[in-house]
Amino acid sequence: LDLEKYQGSSPRVFVQRGMLRFKEGRVGESISDFDKAISLDSNQAGYLWQRGLSLYYADRFQDASEQFQRDVALNPRDTEEAVWDLVSRARAGGLSKAQEQVIEIKGESRPYMKIVYEVYAGKRPLKDLKEMTAKAEAFLSKPGNRNRDQAAQVEFYGNLYLGLLAEAAGTMEEAKTYLTKAATSQYKETGDYMWYLSKVHCSLRGWDCES
Repeated sequence: LDLEKYQGSSPRVFVQRGMLRFKEGRVGESISDFDKAISLDSNQAGYLWQRGLSLYYADRFQDASEQFQRDVALNPRDTEEAVWDLVSRARAGGLSKAQEQVIEIKGESRPYMKIVYEVYAGKRPLKDLKEMTAKAEAFLSKPGNRNRDQAAQVEFYGNLYLGLLAEAAGTMEEAKTYLTKAATSQYKETGDYMWYLSKVHCSLRGWDCES
């Protein structure tokens, strides 16, 4: 199947192509594909978190927020969707106002994501997220340590969400430091969609993320 030339009627294929185009930094084209998928199957509208991410990087923050809210309505335990809703609201109307409207999430089992959520919601000091990330970085700096995959995940997500929060607060140099760390981390070996997002973020801002 030639995804680039596809003009069929499968929403799944349009979602697949939209994800690929986003990973290539073709944000506008990815939104078109996600919208096409929804036009073919309206049930997609409440599940396409990937569309929300693309809308965020198209600076369509209100539309991104609405997408994430639909997703959380169907999956009330999705912490990351709530975080992305908050950061989208923050970019649109300020961090303090966004924190007042944070979506309540309960039952998060990942310790690092619980810290991210509580920091974003203003329920926990920022230093806790910084310390968590620094500990993961220190662990990875010692070659003999085991369980490196888990530490790499914590390090990546720590830097990613520190960077996004810094950008929402308008501290761009700090955002650049954290997000370039995320984009150049060993976590890239996982092929995770969110690692590609960190690379797209840096590329759109003109930051070097190739080292």
